[in-house]
Amino acid sequence: MRRANGGGIEKAKVALDEAAKLFPGDSMIQYNLACYCAQLGQLDAAQEHLDKSYELGDAKQIKLMALDDEDLKPLWEGEVK
Repeated sequence: MRRANGGGIEKAKVALDEAAKLFPGDSMIQYNLACYCAQLGQLDAAQEHLDKSYELGDAKQIKLMALDDEDLKPLWEGEVK
């Protein structure tokens, strides 16, 4: 949805919020919500979703992935858009 024609981060986040309700134990949904929130400048929410993804999944693997993810760059640099 994020990259779909007429989509965007905001629309993708809404869809993923709904998916998180249906699949509360899915670490990658939380991870992607962290990415979307970071891109939207919602850094506190991004950190909360990222922390939740660590709890639900393989924290070491997720942390390694997160450190190399450009979508999370605003979180690492404390940028607000």
